Parts: sequence; C-alpha cells; structure tokens
Amino acid sequence: MIFYIVLKKGSELKFVKDGFNWPAFWFTWIWAIVKKRWKLLWIYIIGVLVSFGLGLIGGLGLTVLCLFGLRIYLGKNGNKWFLNELIANGFTAGRQKINAADSFEAEERLPTFKNMFLEEKA
Repeated sequence: MIFYIVLKKGSELKFVKDGFNWPAFWFTWIWAIVKKRWKLLWIYIIGVLVSFGLGLIGGLGLTVLCLFGLRIYLGKNGNKWFLNELIANGFTAGRQKINAADSFEAEERLPTFKNMFLEEKA
C-alpha cells in the first residue's frame, strides 16, 4: 500500500509519497536535476568521487558498494527531504495519510477525509 501525506498552503495542495523514492535510487543525478535538488546533486557528485577514490584503494567492489549505499540513502530520504522543504516553505501537513495508488487518486480521495487540516481560528 502506498500512503500520501497531504500538505496545504492557502488553497494549494501538495501530495508527498510516504516511503522509498525509487526515482532517487535508480536515476539519482537526473532526479536531482529535474527536482532542482542542487544540494543533493552535489552530495551525490562528491559521494561518487569519494567512492572512486576508495575504489582505487579497495578495488571495484568497494566502489560499487559505496555507490549502492549512497543510492539507498538518497532513495530512503528523498521524499522526507521534500516534505521538510515544503513545511519550511509554509505548507502545513495534514493529520492523516491517504492510501492511494498515485497522487491523482490521493487527490480524488481527499474529500472523504474529514478535518484533514486544523482550521485556523479567526
């Protein structure tokens, strides 16, 4: 099951998948460029250079192991970082997660969730 966290800023809604980010794992540098995650792109580039440097010392297996570990780290944390970035930019996270196949279905199911966001008091 896939769960989405709903964030709201005014009338704008964003849906962030809760869990592993497969595009960040498989297409790391492309994902970072498309999503404009420049800090993560630099971390990945530095990680690649370090892993190749370690590969000179420990061989190809160490390089592959370091790159695989780096990709797992980015895949595991990619959605969490995006969520934190949205919250830092003024979005408010809903109190419930929505179970849906994709973000479009999550948006369709949103009206069924009562009191998703705490209403602001005047």
